[in-house]
Amino acid sequence: FKFGEAGLTAVSFSPKGDFLAVAMAGGKFRIWRTPSGEQREFAPLVLDKSIAGHVDDIVSFDWSRNGRFLVTASLD
Repeated sequence: FKFGEAGLTAVSFSPKGDFLAVAMAGGKFRIWRTPSGEQREFAPLVLDKSIAGHVDDIVSFDWSRNGRFLVTASLD
């Protein structure tokens, strides 16, 4: 899979490991759904959401304990 043309600024798995959040330079981030089931290591990630909410680079983010929310911190 392809994260995008911009450089990565932060990466984090959700608490249950069912999502992977990837922040890219320019204030955008994507949330990927991780594979489940028996053949987990051979299945690709699936893009779940692509979000642009900042105008500058995202430098950090963190998941809520239940994995339903993601808080982002940016240079803007």
